[in-house]
Amino acid sequence: MCRGITDIEFVTQYLVLGYSHRFETLIRHTDNLSILDTAKNHDVIDQQVCIQLQEAYLKLRDHYHQLTLADDKYAQSSDTLDELRHWVRNAWHQILAV
Repeated sequence: MCRGITDIEFVTQYLVLGYSHRFETLIRHTDNLSILDTAKNHDVIDQQVCIQLQEAYLKLRDHYHQLTLADDKYAQSSDTLDELRHWVRNAWHQILAV
């Protein structure tokens, strides 16, 4: 099951671990958005995949912050969240080839 943010964070760490020996700039940043940009700039990931993961990350993070402020633990399923998770799932399969 695709959870969203955790999956994006895993993918970014995979990119750092898998490609930093070739592209040292991947270890210059600790935030996911910059890591994804760097991976895109080195053609490690496709530009569209990068954009979708970044958009999904920002939207999911915003949604989860709002839940925290509302003292709610779980994100309800919605068309928007399901679409974001679908993007993440597709990127996961493309990047990790699983």
